[in-house]
Amino acid sequence: LVGVDLAQRMLELAESKGVYDELHCGDIVEYMDGKIDDASVDAVLSADVFIYIGDIGDVLKSCARVLKPGGRLSFTVEALEDGGEVRLLPCGRFGHSSSYIRELAARCGFEVQVERSVDALRHQGGVPVKGGLFVLRKA
Repeated sequence: LVGVDLAQRMLELAESKGVYDELHCGDIVEYMDGKIDDASVDAVLSADVFIYIGDIGDVLKSCARVLKPGGRLSFTVEALEDGGEVRLLPCGRFGHSSSYIRELAARCGFEVQVERSVDALRHQGGVPVKGGLFVLRKA
């Protein structure tokens, strides 16, 4: 199990869990493109990460490259419900629309296996933040 994050603090928290084989500080696309062979990974999980990335096209392309055929990419996004594809929200995080995710998944060679609305992705200031959960399968 390999973890990648830009924030050293998050990596320290991850290390304290004692479940990771490796932890790396850096950009996820740079890490995958520089360190992971084609079609060598069974699954990629990205929970509460894409909210910090606007256009996730490069991430999905890299995931498609490193995943084995039939491999899964599971991730969450903050909901963008009032039109548009991707937008920086007032909270400082990015929202992604379901239609944007579906279109991008198809372009990158994924099938959408799971798409679920989540009423409380997390709480911010005591208020639930709506989001989405996706599981994509590499064709």
